[in-house]
Amino acid sequence: MMTARQPRSVPLLALIVGGLLTGSMLSAQSRTSVALSEYIGDPFLGTLLTVFGGSVLLALTTAFWRPPREGLVRINRAVRENRLSGLWLLAGVGGVLIVLAQAIAAGPLGLALFAVGIVSGQMTGGITFDALGIAGNGAIRPTALRVIAALLAVAAGFSAVVANGSASVAAAPLVIAFVAGIVSSWTAGANGRVLHVARNVVSAGLVNHLAGMVVIALIVATTLHLNSGWHIPTEPWLYCGSLFGIGALFGATLLVRHLGVLLLGVTTVTGQLVAGLALDALFPTAGTRTDAATIASVALTVIAVGLLYSDARRR
Repeated sequence: MMTARQPRSVPLLALIVGGLLTGSMLSAQSRTSVALSEYIGDPFLGTLLTVFGGSVLLALTTAFWRPPREGLVRINRAVRENRLSGLWLLAGVGGVLIVLAQAIAAGPLGLALFAVGIVSGQMTGGITFDALGIAGNGAIRPTALRVIAALLAVAAGFSAVVANGSASVAAAPLVIAFVAGIVSSWTAGANGRVLHVARNVVSAGLVNHLAGMVVIALIVATTLHLNSGWHIPTEPWLYCGSLFGIGALFGATLLVRHLGVLLLGVTTVTGQLVAGLALDALFPTAGTRTDAATIASVALTVIAVGLLYSDARRR
């Protein structure tokens, strides 16, 4: 049953700016995740270190600050009383898949093209999950503008590969980015549900990280025999992905109930695209392709963002 959408208590422009900042942190996390995984020589272990670092920071915050502990009690009570499905507590698993996708696909694609693949998936998932109202903010019916914007974003991702003349090379990492975008949309909605119950973003973030850490730890444990030549880095900046990840998680979790899954996704990716282009230009990776085709794809995505912004202002 569809519920009425609640009016916004925060100006739309301020929420959009929050989404842009969240996206820039995701782009920074992508770069550090790629660098850490390449240094270690194992994307799984690199992801585990990133998630573990975030979990430790959130656990310490919870230990020394009462509100997050109260939030955990509210989550536990809601699950026991069947007011919160245990499925929503698994959002961290989706987060791990996204970090893994960053570590595997962001290097070959470059951050900007990786972000285009992400936004294509987020558009597809966002318009679907908004219609289902999974964020707990009421269902948002797919208007003509929203459908056109979603199609534009999907077209942007695929046209980039075709225009670059490297479909056979870039198809696999682009598909990984696309699927990660769909997972990202669901994860944002699920985290919004948990935050609504916990009423504390640290509590929701800790649950998210712990679920993800268990999964990636199991993956690392089962692949130990495949890689014995790890090189653990000592450069502090390589571990900053944990901080960027927490910042992006907090931003998305707080914003999703105001913006909806789709609009949150595209504002976030807009910030990701701008930051990604800048980082690709300043610190290019081996597979970076910041050419005319990539920029054209980014432009298509920005047009899609504009259409969604116009649609949001009408509601």
